[in-house]
Amino acid sequence: MLLLVGRSCKTFTPAPSAMGGQQGFTLIEIMVVIVILSIFAGMMSLSVAGSENRRNTAFYERLTSNLDYVRLLSTERMQPYGLAIKLPQNDAPNQLVVVKLENAFTHSQSAVRNANAAITSQPAPPQWVIEKQIPPMDVPDNLDVKIRPLDNPFNTTANWLGGSEAPPVVWFGTGEATPVQISIQKTNADKQTFAVGNPIIVNQAGAIEVAK
Repeated sequence: MLLLVGRSCKTFTPAPSAMGGQQGFTLIEIMVVIVILSIFAGMMSLSVAGSENRRNTAFYERLTSNLDYVRLLSTERMQPYGLAIKLPQNDAPNQLVVVKLENAFTHSQSAVRNANAAITSQPAPPQWVIEKQIPPMDVPDNLDVKIRPLDNPFNTTANWLGGSEAPPVVWFGTGEATPVQISIQKTNADKQTFAVGNPIIVNQAGAIEVAK
């Protein structure tokens, strides 16, 4: 009887797995976690790239629309208008601004009258000012806008249009314009450049074309 009691009081030591001790992750579990994180990282990069492409495309389309609007505005008001590049100042980004030439025709007509009447008073000189009715376009940080003049056998840019002060793109108010090609380039993190859309051409008649 004593032997049975002694056996029943024998201390029981559980196996290590039953003591609640922590076990490490298996190699398969770690690989599954890495694969899931890689998928999420890829999805995030695709989302960021897609958002950037949509922003660049929206800028390109807005620029094309604004150019056509300025052409119609210049013809309707019979006033010289232009597109200028405003370099960044302080924290402001690079901008494309629409400008107009004030006192253009009045200066030209007054100069003719003064020459005929021998009057020495000089009219107010023409001056390019920002058109406040058209908000400027902020150029995204990774984009670069280049304006290249095209060959123009009939150069109608006169001194009364501002000379060297004139913007690179000018509509004369007569339906004509300085022919230029506007290209937009994107620079990626590796400093490689890619074209955003086809080049935009403003022909001599002031119309907007998209190069093929």
